[in-house]
Amino acid sequence: MRSTSRLAAVVAVVAVGVSAALAGCTADGAATADGAGDSATHRIVLADGAAKSSMASAVFLYAQRRGIFAEHGIDIEMTYVTPAAAQAALLAGDVDVAFDGDELMRAVAASGSGKVFMTSGALPFAIFADEALTVPELRGRTISSTTPGSSFSSALMKTLHDAGLDPDTDVEIVYLQTVAAQYAALQAGTVDAVLLSPPATVRARQDGFSKVADIADKTSPGVFAVSSDYLSADRAAVVAFVSAMAEATEAARGDLEDLTEVFAEANPEVGADLIAASIAEAAPLWEVSPYPRSWAETIMAASPNAELRSTPLTAFTDTTLVEQAGAVGPQAVP
Repeated sequence: MRSTSRLAAVVAVVAVGVSAALAGCTADGAATADGAGDSATHRIVLADGAAKSSMASAVFLYAQRRGIFAEHGIDIEMTYVTPAAAQAALLAGDVDVAFDGDELMRAVAASGSGKVFMTSGALPFAIFADEALTVPELRGRTISSTTPGSSFSSALMKTLHDAGLDPDTDVEIVYLQTVAAQYAALQAGTVDAVLLSPPATVRARQDGFSKVADIADKTSPGVFAVSSDYLSADRAAVVAFVSAMAEATEAARGDLEDLTEVFAEANPEVGADLIAASIAEAAPLWEVSPYPRSWAETIMAASPNAELRSTPLTAFTDTTLVEQAGAVGPQAVP
């Protein structure tokens, strides 16, 4: 296995404090829906635990820049932070809604101060390496993920277990917080394999790295959670948000050329060919629906906290918001 000491520089660069992430946003870190403002009925502050350049953020960007949130009476302020920062901000009441993965669900369940109300679908995760390998051949290697307990981490654990590998003894797992940091580590040769999502998966192929495995089937859907205080104060805003996301998902997938243009405008550092290929990979998995019960049970069953594992789903989930918005089933292409 490779020494983790060589990763110190990478970790130091990507470490982000919660307060700094939220307070220090610029035009790159926060945005308001086009056309929104004084005429908006509802204001929502949302922390996105995915990077702006992630396909998980594509529908957000489309809804903002095509004025779909504004059409639904929403003035939305989007803040792009680390997954840990998104969770902390929601629990502290600094934001109204948060988007992240498995750990956000567990954090909401543990705190009792919010509700998981929607998913926007999963991402086509894949493992890449600096040489041709199979999953069993990862034994003795150093693999990176984002954060412990995240959707990335959970998908990696499932993949290793299914291949007969013990994540604690057969591999060395390092946590680098972001997909960008993981890819930088793969390029630098400080890890042997990484778990990526689009557009990093497309870039890895273009750069000649070897795909170890596609693991979309082991990837939990993204989690949307709302604070209890905000839900009590403005339930109609959350319903309007769901309606806007459903409309944006359908519109974006119906015009991939326009979506590519929007995404490129928001991420000028990402090449157009990279964006188009990434959207083609990710769009079929997008959906707007109540959080799938089977996945919620899987996420909670994996918690190291025995008390949390026994928490009933009804204590921290609310399917009625999506149902009220009329988006009662997955929007994904079969």
